[in-house]
Amino acid sequence: PTPPPPPAAAPGPTLPSAAAMEATILQLAAMATSGAAPPASPCLGPPPAAASQQTSPPSASPPAASLPSIFVSVASYRDPEAPHTIRSLFAQAESPSRVYVGVCFQCALDGDEDADCLDLSLLRPEWAANVRVLRLPWREAKGPVWARFLIQRRLLRDEDYYLQVDSHSRFAPGWDAELLAMLKRCASPKPVLTTYPLPYDGDAEGATLSQERRATLLCTRAARDDAFGADGMLRFRARLLERQPCSPLPTAFWAAGFSFSASSLVREVPYDPHLPFLFFGEEVSLALRMWSRGWDLFAPDAHLVYHKWARGQRKGTFWEVEGGAALKRESQARVRRLLTGLPLHGGAEERPTAGEAAAGGEAAAGGE
Repeated sequence: PTPPPPPAAAPGPTLPSAAAMEATILQLAAMATSGAAPPASPCLGPPPAAASQQTSPPSASPPAASLPSIFVSVASYRDPEAPHTIRSLFAQAESPSRVYVGVCFQCALDGDEDADCLDLSLLRPEWAANVRVLRLPWREAKGPVWARFLIQRRLLRDEDYYLQVDSHSRFAPGWDAELLAMLKRCASPKPVLTTYPLPYDGDAEGATLSQERRATLLCTRAARDDAFGADGMLRFRARLLERQPCSPLPTAFWAAGFSFSASSLVREVPYDPHLPFLFFGEEVSLALRMWSRGWDLFAPDAHLVYHKWARGQRKGTFWEVEGGAALKRESQARVRRLLTGLPLHGGAEERPTAGEAAAGGEAAAGGE
């Protein structure tokens, strides 16, 4: 007799169409710009409790082998907040054993001038064992894009997930488990969580987190507020939403200071090593490249990462490195060609540098 057919597979989640997601993004962007509340939805509920800095580490976590691993990229330029950022990553994690940090310190490596920017003595031994470090003299720095490329190329291994943050960040208790759960709530098979985080105040171990509860959404600046800078690059800002969403919201833009996804993102959309000293232009170019490879961007529905927007604690910026201004102009020209569909090959920015050779030859993409 003919065997019965196998049972039909259970249907997967129904994903919104591209047109529906685009309409949602436009509606939310208009809402955030105007300050109006979103339309009522049965899914919207009261805002979650605000995160507060935890003073003691969480309880013992399950064995690392049973947990998905998270790699955290931290590019630091002469920033004394960087060691405290790394400590917060571990101290606030639900399962610190699954967290691996790759940090690129760009500092004075001799003497005491930048010793506080490199000091990892606050870390427990088991945390320090999960930190991979690159140290570069600050005079050899080439901006955040180059530093993040080096981290991806040299320090990322086979971790399951990839988080990128700035070196002056703090984290809510249980951020690792919460981010993983939040990523699953995104209506896409290839989601990226991203936004400009809320601020924290104070320095070092005296940092205090914002008590704001409303979610944020990345928008462009209004035309009256110089949406495009003098360099022609689009500027962004985070706007507060009046009502709390029940799940991550589709967004059109990407933030370099907070990005969480599966680590396969790095293999598909690695940092471009030919963009030295780029700052404005990094985020729009990565957003376009992610979208063109099927990745969808979402704004978080809860606050798990915080950022120090005040710059007083920093000892300088990469703009103090000689020769950076001319290379920045070349990098922005390369971004314009990407955005307008022109060929990227040719030009001075395509010539390999000594740093690229040290990073592994042509430095095309991905981790080693």
